[in-house]
Amino acid sequence: MKRIISIAILLLTISVYASAQDSSQVVVPDSNVEKPVLTPKDSLFLNYLDLYRQQLREPKYKLYKTNNTWTLLKLDTETGQIWQVQYSVDSSPRMEYPLDIEVKLYSWHERICGRFELYETHNMYNFILIDTIDGRCWQVQWNIDDNKRWARRIY
Repeated sequence: MKRIISIAILLLTISVYASAQDSSQVVVPDSNVEKPVLTPKDSLFLNYLDLYRQQLREPKYKLYKTNNTWTLLKLDTETGQIWQVQYSVDSSPRMEYPLDIEVKLYSWHERICGRFELYETHNMYNFILIDTIDGRCWQVQWNIDDNKRWARRIY
């Protein structure tokens, strides 16, 4: 899938560059070097290409270690949603609990992989979630008990 997207982006980039080489859009300076003049639509398109390239480099999901040997936190780096994941090496149950499935994005926000990150604190049950674009933060607490798992915005 990533290979197909990469090829599509490459082809789109080549086609945009080739269309920018059209003689009606080229300004020839005194130094005889041709520089394409991009329309606002082309510039917007190239900005979106940069966003898609970044998404190919950044994973949508990341796992974060906790001080509990059997517990990890799974973060959707695009929306800020978090799940508590428990694994086992014997016949004990393996589970995934929703810790906070609330999408942290507003309707005008861009969905960008890598937008959200988790940072551990000195308290083994607490992490800080940050939106790396606008700086909003949440205190996140994981726990085995359902009523002790939550995420609250820090103002």
